[in-house]
Amino acid sequence: MSPVARSLKELREQGFLAEVVERFNSFSRKRSDLFDCIDILAIHPPEKMTFGFQATSNSNIAHRVQKAMKSVKIKEWLRCGQRFEVWGWGKQGPRGKAKHWVLSKRKLLMMPEGMGWVDGLAIHGAAPQNP
Repeated sequence: MSPVARSLKELREQGFLAEVVERFNSFSRKRSDLFDCIDILAIHPPEKMTFGFQATSNSNIAHRVQKAMKSVKIKEWLRCGQRFEVWGWGKQGPRGKAKHWVLSKRKLLMMPEGMGWVDGLAIHGAAPQNP
Protein backbone atom coordinates (compact mmCIF):
# COMPACT_ATOMS: atom_id res chain seq x y z
CA MET A 1 0.00 0.00 0.00
CA SER A 2 1.40 3.41 -0.98
CA PRO A 3 1.79 6.37 1.42
CA VAL A 4 -1.12 8.11 -0.39
CA ALA A 5 -3.37 5.06 0.04
CA ARG A 6 -2.40 4.70 3.73
CA SER A 7 -3.09 8.40 4.29
CA LEU A 8 -6.50 8.23 2.58
CA LYS A 9 -7.47 5.29 4.78
CA GLU A 10 -6.33 7.10 7.95
CA LEU A 11 -8.08 10.35 7.00
CA ARG A 12 -11.37 8.60 6.25
CA GLU A 13 -11.17 6.73 9.57
CA GLN A 14 -10.80 10.15 11.27
CA GLY A 15 -13.99 11.44 9.61
CA PHE A 16 -12.45 13.41 6.72
CA LEU A 17 -13.84 13.49 3.20
CA ALA A 18 -10.64 13.04 1.22
CA GLU A 19 -9.66 12.69 -2.44
CA VAL A 20 -6.39 12.34 -4.32
CA VAL A 21 -5.59 15.48 -6.35
CA GLU A 22 -2.18 14.35 -7.60
CA ARG A 23 -2.32 13.45 -11.29
CA PHE A 24 -0.12 11.58 -13.76
CA ASN A 25 0.96 13.28 -16.99
CA SER A 26 1.34 10.46 -19.51
CA PHE A 27 3.32 12.63 -21.95
CA SER A 28 6.04 13.66 -19.50
CA ARG A 29 5.62 10.47 -17.42
CA LYS A 30 5.63 12.56 -14.23
CA ARG A 31 3.25 13.00 -11.33
CA SER A 32 1.95 16.49 -10.71
CA ASP A 33 0.69 17.69 -7.32
CA LEU A 34 -1.90 20.38 -6.68
CA PHE A 35 0.01 23.62 -5.98
CA ASP A 36 3.27 21.64 -6.40
CA CYS A 37 2.94 19.89 -3.02
CA ILE A 38 -0.59 18.60 -2.31
CA ASP A 39 -1.37 14.92 -2.96
CA ILE A 40 -4.64 14.76 -1.02
CA LEU A 41 -7.31 17.39 -0.46
CA ALA A 42 -9.50 16.73 2.57
CA ILE A 43 -12.31 18.43 4.44
CA HIS A 44 -13.54 17.73 7.94
CA PRO A 45 -17.19 18.89 7.91
CA PRO A 46 -17.86 18.77 11.70
CA GLU A 47 -14.77 20.94 12.34
CA LYS A 48 -15.22 23.02 9.15
CA MET A 49 -11.55 22.54 8.21
CA THR A 50 -9.85 22.15 4.82
CA PHE A 51 -6.47 20.45 4.57
CA GLY A 52 -3.88 19.75 1.92
CA PHE A 53 -1.67 16.73 2.58
CA GLN A 54 1.61 15.55 1.11
CA ALA A 55 2.02 11.80 1.67
CA THR A 56 5.49 10.26 1.63
CA SER A 57 7.81 7.80 3.36
CA ASN A 58 9.42 8.68 6.69
CA SER A 59 12.80 8.96 4.99
CA ASN A 60 11.50 11.74 2.71
CA ILE A 61 9.66 13.92 5.25
CA ALA A 62 12.44 16.50 5.63
CA HIS A 63 12.78 16.93 1.85
CA ARG A 64 9.00 17.36 1.42
CA VAL A 65 8.82 19.91 4.27
CA GLN A 66 11.68 21.93 2.76
CA LYS A 67 10.05 21.81 -0.69
CA ALA A 68 6.74 23.04 0.76
CA MET A 69 8.43 25.82 2.73
CA LYS A 70 9.98 27.14 -0.50
CA SER A 71 6.66 27.02 -2.37
CA VAL A 72 4.97 30.37 -2.99
CA LYS A 73 1.73 28.49 -3.69
CA ILE A 74 1.75 26.77 -0.29
CA LYS A 75 2.48 30.10 1.44
CA GLU A 76 -0.61 31.55 -0.25
CA TRP A 77 -2.62 28.42 0.64
CA LEU A 78 -1.75 28.97 4.31
CA ARG A 79 -2.37 32.73 4.13
CA CYS A 80 -5.88 31.96 2.85
CA GLY A 81 -6.57 30.09 6.09
CA GLN A 82 -6.15 26.55 4.77
CA ARG A 83 -4.01 23.91 6.47
CA PHE A 84 -1.14 21.85 5.12
CA GLU A 85 0.60 18.79 6.56
CA VAL A 86 3.27 16.37 5.40
CA TRP A 87 2.53 12.80 6.47
CA GLY A 88 5.32 10.22 6.44
CA TRP A 89 4.87 6.48 6.81
CA GLY A 90 7.46 3.96 7.96
CA LYS A 91 7.70 0.60 9.64
CA GLN A 92 9.02 0.65 13.18
CA GLY A 93 9.49 -1.83 15.98
CA PRO A 94 12.09 -3.56 18.14
CA ARG A 95 14.87 -5.52 16.47
CA GLY A 96 13.83 -9.10 15.83
CA LYS A 97 10.14 -8.32 16.39
CA ALA A 98 7.31 -7.69 13.94
CA LYS A 99 7.33 -4.14 12.57
CA HIS A 100 4.20 -2.02 12.28
CA TRP A 101 3.36 1.08 10.24
CA VAL A 102 3.83 4.38 12.08
CA LEU A 103 2.65 7.80 10.92
CA SER A 104 4.80 10.92 11.44
CA LYS A 105 3.18 14.33 10.88
CA ARG A 106 4.63 17.75 10.15
CA LYS A 107 2.21 20.71 10.15
CA LEU A 108 3.24 23.86 8.26
CA LEU A 109 2.18 27.20 9.73
CA MET A 110 2.30 30.87 8.77
CA MET A 111 3.68 32.92 11.64
CA PRO A 112 4.45 36.65 11.86
CA GLU A 113 8.12 35.88 11.23
CA GLY A 114 7.48 33.56 8.27
CA MET A 115 6.62 29.95 7.59
CA GLY A 116 7.55 27.27 10.08
CA TRP A 117 6.59 23.70 10.86
CA VAL A 118 5.50 21.74 13.92
CA ASP A 119 6.34 18.11 14.60
CA GLY A 120 4.12 17.78 17.65
CA LEU A 121 6.93 18.72 20.01
CA ALA A 122 8.30 22.07 18.90
CA ILE A 123 8.03 24.79 16.27
CA HIS A 124 10.82 24.82 13.68
CA GLY A 125 11.93 26.84 10.69
CA ALA A 126 11.06 30.42 11.58
CA ALA A 127 13.32 32.59 13.70
CA PRO A 128 11.53 34.74 16.28
CA GLN A 129 11.44 38.47 15.58
CA ASN A 130 13.34 40.81 17.86
CA PRO A 131 11.14 43.47 19.49
